[in-house]
Amino acid sequence: MPVQKFRTHDEARQALWKTSDDPRLLPTLIGLFDFSRRLARVRPVTGLRRFRSLEEAQRERDGWSVDLYSQPLDDPSEK
Repeated sequence: MPVQKFRTHDEARQALWKTSDDPRLLPTLIGLFDFSRRLARVRPVTGLRRFRSLEEAQRERDGWSVDLYSQPLDDPSEK
């Protein structure tokens, strides 16, 4: 990676932008989404569930936060 020099912070900020035809855009976005997925540790709740009462639905929803923080972070070395 070549070293770039900038006179102002604005010039440096502009150098970070990628245009839609830049071949580096897709790998950058894939890396960003992968990083955010591992950082957030959120597993989407899939499927449709039926409950007999609001209390039962609330218990299910309360369990989501417990499950969220009990899951270990993904290990990037597993890929």
